[in-house]
Amino acid sequence: MPNFNLSELGKKWGIKEDTITAPPDGLKNAGSMFAEPDPREKPYLQAIADQIYGRFTTVVKDGRGSKLKGNIKDICDGRIYTANDALKNGLIDQIGYADDVYAWVKTQAG
Repeated sequence: MPNFNLSELGKKWGIKEDTITAPPDGLKNAGSMFAEPDPREKPYLQAIADQIYGRFTTVVKDGRGSKLKGNIKDICDGRIYTANDALKNGLIDQIGYADDVYAWVKTQAG
């Protein structure tokens, strides 16, 4: 979750954010790159990222189960996997192309 803050640059060039939110003192504008940072924002956004990550790891663990070849926290650490690496870690069953999937589905459907 990249988060850039350009509020100092905005001050230099006379650019100021004037977003309207309801409620006015809420966190709906959290992470805005133009507003002055609010100390409540980082823990709020971190909690959202943690929840999303928790849900993601649960879905992977429940979906792949015993096929995973390692600890879920080590496998789901944010990196990008090549097909070979995904296969090695048990994230996929085989490597193929769309035609391979269509043929497999056709076989399964009878």
